Amino acid sequence: QNSLLEELVFSEIAGAHGPEGSTLGDDGMISAPSDEGCILKHNPITMKSERRVTTGGGPLGIAFDQHSNLLMADAFLGLLSISPTQTVCKEPTLPTVINKVGNDVNIAPDGKVYFSVASTKFGALEFGGTYEASLLDIMEHGGHGRILICDQKVKSTTIL
Repeated sequence: QNSLLEELVFSEIAGAHGPEGSTLGDDGMISAPSDEGCILKHNPITMKSERRVTTGGGPLGIAFDQHSNLLMADAFLGLLSISPTQTVCKEPTLPTVINKVGNDVNIAPDGKVYFSVASTKFGALEFGGTYEASLLDIMEHGGHGRILICDQKVKSTTIL
């Protein structure tokens, strides 16, 4: 019998909903995106959360880079970067086709950013949200997803 989940602890997430992912920062704080378009910062010791920054989009996957910037795959805005001073900027090295439904982001030890796009055909903005766009893509079975590699050193993005 597996009873590990009996020790699960729930915590308030600053009145937000639906974190899709999370990442641990160098400061020991957990960052997570919300359905409301904000990034939450959670203190695992006090179990308190606060809204760190609002992106104005639909943040999904997130990861910290080597410079403590929080990179974020946003379903509405593409790949975003949030600096340690809370400045939000769009990554300029990515082609506009990925702005359809950005899904997840991971950073390799060499600094390259791996970024997934759920669909290059059905965008969350055009079709009423990520759920609606994903249903259309699933029904079509068109294989519109992509994984991209963004090499920020040489300012290029390629399809994996």
